[in-house]
Amino acid sequence: KQQLDRHRAKNNMGGQQSIAGLPYEVGEAVWGRGVVLSRDEGERPGAIVEPESSGAGVDNMLFAVPRTFVAQHAETAWTAHRGRHTGDGHAVSVFVLETAHCSAARVAQARRNVLKLKTLRHPGFLHYEADIEVEGRIYLVVGAVRPLAYCIEELHTQPAALAWGLRVVARSLQFLHSETNASYHVLSPRHVFVDKNGDWRLGTLDLVDAKTPPVAVLNEYLPASFLPPEVQDMSGSTPQDGKALDSWLFACLVYAVFTNRPLNSPQDLKRVASQLPESLLPLYRRLLNTKTTQRASMQEVMQSPFFEQPLVQSLEFLEELAVKDAHQKDAFFRSLPEHLSTFPPQLCQ
Repeated sequence: KQQLDRHRAKNNMGGQQSIAGLPYEVGEAVWGRGVVLSRDEGERPGAIVEPESSGAGVDNMLFAVPRTFVAQHAETAWTAHRGRHTGDGHAVSVFVLETAHCSAARVAQARRNVLKLKTLRHPGFLHYEADIEVEGRIYLVVGAVRPLAYCIEELHTQPAALAWGLRVVARSLQFLHSETNASYHVLSPRHVFVDKNGDWRLGTLDLVDAKTPPVAVLNEYLPASFLPPEVQDMSGSTPQDGKALDSWLFACLVYAVFTNRPLNSPQDLKRVASQLPESLLPLYRRLLNTKTTQRASMQEVMQSPFFEQPLVQSLEFLEELAVKDAHQKDAFFRSLPEHLSTFPPQLCQ
């Protein structure tokens, strides 16, 4: 509690602070570098709790976080804050990086992340709103989100939402692979966020590139347990196949969301067959093939029978509604009512 009080005093988290040059205010830090969250006795780590209301027009329900801080988030260079637009009051997330606390290479990667979010306007990435670098800090303002790592336990009561989230991530990776000839390289629950509508969004674009970064750089972003055999065996070298790396990391994400357990060792990935949907198992095993050329691609992930679910099919139909003919629309809307009661409410808004 003393650590939390000191951190709040240092960052003036009791009220909103304006950002010089931008029409936004920054509120409480909710996760990231230097954030310490306490836990009430008897409360389960990772549980979603109701945040205290701070007023100022911020919809704090978007930022419910566990009081236990997830250890893997400590390695991030950013601190995420609640925030709001000073004009219309809509809620945002404000990522803040203090350049003095980071190496020159990490600062350059952070700037790259901002640039990629500005230029790659894809629905599977964080929704960019604004950025500015001032007084030794980089501010990145995006649509309101919370880390996937804080939502997994809650999402276990909504298996259809898990399927849709994984579909969005796979589709985003496929976009990078096929449309930009780049790879993501750093996928984990720490790099995926959930917005107010329940959509998953990739949020760390620092290393998005056609070239895979050296192992030493990957180690700064990912726990060693997430790295595939070809990376762990290379020590100081540079992996050659970024797309195969993304496939392995997608399997790690599948492990995380279906087990809600930390991945302590690559061997853990082989011990979860009973916890995965049967329709997902063949694909999961192919994603973990030790031969990179035989690993399932994101295109093959998209074709998995696991995604043949009413929620996934309905949301994708609605995304393509403009190109559907009258007969297709009529058939869809006639069948929709029988499935609506099974859909997560936030995804139906």
